[in-house]
Amino acid sequence: MGCKIGKPPLPYEKLVVGSAPKGYVPILVGRETATEKFLMHVKQLNNPSIMILLELAADELGYRCEGILRILCDVDYFREVVKIKNKS
Repeated sequence: MGCKIGKPPLPYEKLVVGSAPKGYVPILVGRETATEKFLMHVKQLNNPSIMILLELAADELGYRCEGILRILCDVDYFREVVKIKNKS
């Protein structure tokens, strides 16, 4: 089960492909089988910590990946990064 970052949980699986709420981007976080789907508000993509994670993913996957946006890090670490940003 995924969730909106900064909002109450939303079952990602119930969304139809391409139907993310306006202003949100679907993101797959994790590595291999230990992944979780999130909906992140586009404004939160300006978070310097999120930008670093995206750059690291681009270094590993390249910029021409198709499909859902990927962040290659531990899911719990990602949650902590977002939680810290939401508190500030």
